[in-house]
Amino acid sequence: MRKKSILVVAWAIAMVQPPLAAQQANAQARAHERAERVKSITEQLKIRSAEDYQRYTPQFRDKLTDEVRQLLKAQVLDSLAERESDVSLLREQLKTFLADPIWPEHSGAPYVIEATLVGVPVKVAAFELIRGGAGAPETKIFIQGFRKVGAKWEFASETGDDLDGHGLFLMELKSPRANELWLLAYGVKTGSNILSLRMRVYAFDGERFTTLLSPPDRPYGQVQVEGDQIVVRSVAYDANKRRRTERYWLSMSGVFLLTSTLDGE
Repeated sequence: MRKKSILVVAWAIAMVQPPLAAQQANAQARAHERAERVKSITEQLKIRSAEDYQRYTPQFRDKLTDEVRQLLKAQVLDSLAERESDVSLLREQLKTFLADPIWPEHSGAPYVIEATLVGVPVKVAAFELIRGGAGAPETKIFIQGFRKVGAKWEFASETGDDLDGHGLFLMELKSPRANELWLLAYGVKTGSNILSLRMRVYAFDGERFTTLLSPPDRPYGQVQVEGDQIVVRSVAYDANKRRRTERYWLSMSGVFLLTSTLDGE
């Protein structure tokens, strides 16, 4: 009798819950719908004519941009609920959301970075939305943080506004704090003859992002990570246009400038 009851319960559960294949098909369908909507919005955010320019008001731009933000957020949460450990799959899904970059060498988005902070799994997803005209696009950067609470993933916070108008490269730094994920985000200004580098270091503690470093933009800057240091090489605006080398140190207290030298000093 007990065995029969167990079989009845199992059958009832199977009738209520769709088979795994059906769940995956539904998830793929939702991802496809979201990707198509983002592509449609991206087309609407392009300026090709005088009519487009008249339509492209700040209100129009911000409304569609926020819709993209919500669609991306929903896709990350949906993907994590289905297969949270497959970071590469999530990144491939997000690639279908984004238009081909105008200058591929200026961005590596999208990104997905994961960590465990004092036992709490977290993930950070980063995207780049291209808006405006092809000659001088105004890129919009989304860097979204997620955390797992119990058995469920939830959205925690977002940053990246201060990188708008630039390409996006993102990498994990070796954080000296066990309760924070440290990220290096940088990119050059789009639509400009001078390749001006903007760099930020963010800390994510599972609840919010904090900006640890926001140095001045550097012309023709290049970034390299060497252990617990970030090295930035750029061109100085002096008579000889010498190269400037700056070294930043990652410490428990934050990120600090160690040295700033010019060639020949």
